[in-house]
Amino acid sequence: MKKIIIFLIFLIITGSWGFFWWSKMHTIEKIIIIDDGEEKIITNVQQGTICNVLNEIGIEIKNYDKISPKCDKFIEKDLIITIKRKKIISLKRGNNNIDIEIFGKEKLKNILLENDIKYDSDDIISENLDFVIENDTKIEIIVVDKEKITENRDVKFDKIIKKDRTKEIGYKKITQAGVLGVEELTYDIVLHDNEEFSRVLFSQKIVKEAVDQITTIGTKKVYKFGKSHKGQASWYIYKGCDCAANQWLEIGSKVKVTNKENGKSVIVTINDRGPFSDGRILDLDKVAFKKIASIGVGVIDIKMEEIEE
Repeated sequence: MKKIIIFLIFLIITGSWGFFWWSKMHTIEKIIIIDDGEEKIITNVQQGTICNVLNEIGIEIKNYDKISPKCDKFIEKDLIITIKRKKIISLKRGNNNIDIEIFGKEKLKNILLENDIKYDSDDIISENLDFVIENDTKIEIIVVDKEKITENRDVKFDKIIKKDRTKEIGYKKITQAGVLGVEELTYDIVLHDNEEFSRVLFSQKIVKEAVDQITTIGTKKVYKFGKSHKGQASWYIYKGCDCAANQWLEIGSKVKVTNKENGKSVIVTINDRGPFSDGRILDLDKVAFKKIASIGVGVIDIKMEEIEE
C-alpha cells in the first residue's frame, strides 16, 4: 500500500512538471484582443490563462474592468478577448450632479438614453450627442426654457406752463394735476437652468394715457403809481409803439394814460419831447392812442399817472 501511494505522488509531481514544461514550450499561433474597441492581433503567444498572457504582453487589467472570456480561462487559437474599461462620467444637468459608470466606448446619446437623462432640442449640451466617451469626462446640460412675461411700466406725464395775463406776476398754481400713464410691455424670456439669460421686447402698448400737469403763472405786471396829472392828449405817427412825448418827464419813464370819457387805459413809455400846444400834456403814438380812443377824435381828456419803478 505504501508503495502505491509513493507511486501516485510520483505521477502527480512528474505530471505537473510535464504540463508546466508543455505549457512553456507550446505556443498559440494567434489571438485577437479588442481593448475598448481597438483591435490588436497578437501572434505566437505562449499557452496560459488569459490574465497571464495579458500581463506578459503588457496589457494591464484593473479589478473594475470587464473582460470576456473570464480571466482564468486558458487561451486557444483565434481566441477573441474583449476588454471594456470602466469610466466615470460626471454629469451636471441644471442643479443636479450625478456620476455615471460606463464600460467601453459609447456615444453620449446612448448613455443619456440608457440612464433616462431628459433633454430637448433647445437645451445646451457641452458635447455633441455623437461624441464618443473614451475617458473619464465631465458633461454639462444647460436646461433652456422659453416663456413670455408681461410687465407694466409708468409713463411720465408732461409738465406744461400756462400763462395767464389776468393774474399778477408771482402767481403760480398747479391747475391740473399730472397723472402717470401705464404702458404694458411683453417680453420673450430665455432661461438657463431657471435663471434669466436674455429678454427681447415682443410688444408694447399704452393701456392708460398720462395726464399732463398744468401749472398756471401770472404775467400781469403790477405797477406802483406816483404823481397824477390831468390834461389833454393828441396823437402822432412816430415809432409805432406804446410810447408818447412829454415835455418834462424823464425819457424812458412810464406812465398810465386813462381816457376819462370811456375809462380805457394804456401804459406808455416816454421816448420823445412834446407836445407844444396849450393844454396838451401828451402826444401819444398812434398805436397807443388807438387802444383808448378812436383816431378820428384827435384830442381826448386824460388822466396821466406816473409809474414808480
